[in-house]
Amino acid sequence: MTPESIPDPWLAAFRRADDLDPIVRESLRPVFDRLSADAPDQAAPFAMAMICRALRMIEPPPGIERAQMRRELAEMCAAYVSARPDHP
Repeated sequence: MTPESIPDPWLAAFRRADDLDPIVRESLRPVFDRLSADAPDQAAPFAMAMICRALRMIEPPPGIERAQMRRELAEMCAAYVSARPDHP
């Protein structure tokens, strides 16, 4: 999947996610700082756990298989982040 192939409704959601990013980052900062101090090797697993949890929270519309939608959404996320790797 390429960033250009991401459907417009999902692009709108990604843009909104960009707007919310600073809020989420600052709210998680104490958790991340504590984790970094107590278990520095856990930063990457923590980030992955947050991503997995977020994917689990998204419910597909009726008629769409949950696993398929989550897989496609993960691919879209990877494409979007790849196109904007330095976004803060």
